Amino acid sequence: MELPAQSASSEPPSALRYNTGDAAAQLVQGLPHRPFTSSQGLHRTLDSRREALAQDKSREQYLVYTAVPPEVHSNITDDGSRTSKYCRFSYNETTRTLIAKVKASPEEDLAARSFDVLIGLELHSMGVDWDVDPLGSTTVTIGSWKKEADCSWGPVQFNTELNFVVIVSLSESARYLALDARAWLETPTSSVKLVVTIGINRANPEVTMQCWEIFTGSFPAARPSATIRLYRNNNTTSIAGGQLVLPFDKVVGRQPTRAIERDIVISEQILQNYAKSIWIRQGFL
Repeated sequence: MELPAQSASSEPPSALRYNTGDAAAQLVQGLPHRPFTSSQGLHRTLDSRREALAQDKSREQYLVYTAVPPEVHSNITDDGSRTSKYCRFSYNETTRTLIAKVKASPEEDLAARSFDVLIGLELHSMGVDWDVDPLGSTTVTIGSWKKEADCSWGPVQFNTELNFVVIVSLSESARYLALDARAWLETPTSSVKLVVTIGINRANPEVTMQCWEIFTGSFPAARPSATIRLYRNNNTTSIAGGQLVLPFDKVVGRQPTRAIERDIVISEQILQNYAKSIWIRQGFL
């Protein structure tokens, strides 16, 4: 039986906008809670939600479970686990709270893989691909949370740290996607400097990208530094927001030292081709 959702919208607007380090808590509070009963029950629920998303019978991707033992989280995030292929998990070791984001196939898989390729090509063109590890959905610990992104990159070193992460979801999950981005950036001890969120609309050919960074000031907090919207009307693909520009230092983890090193730039044309590949998979083209 689900517990009533506690919406973060009950907090004052100023708290919602500026409080740092609480985005993960707001994400948890804004979703129905399911008490963990068994591993089998957890797998059944996740499988059922995956099937509902695939058949477009649901567009709700985020699920929250309480009282989840640490060993259960370890098992479901293991590379050999079936659920690790279609879910991304965040787990709080202190509260034993599990957040599961069930991927909407096939568009989310394609969006993540294709974006990973675009970043890899840019890094290779500057000869810095040996300085940056493409870490995919590697589980990392930030604060009291163990988290997974859809794509991630970090410096080549013994201890895994992430500089840059990408999260993909349906546009119906935009509020939770924003809180997830903030959680990556605002959680104490996080090494993440840049987050890109990609929201995919299932009702219309539309993809929205946002770059998130920490803005310092009286109330340091993560906010979008850029928003790009790709959409299609009357057989014409349009883009609002221009090309995607990602700061070199926040992706690679250091300042540029050679003339060839520069910000990562994904042109408008490449972004349009990227969006079209998603729309083809969705059946819009």
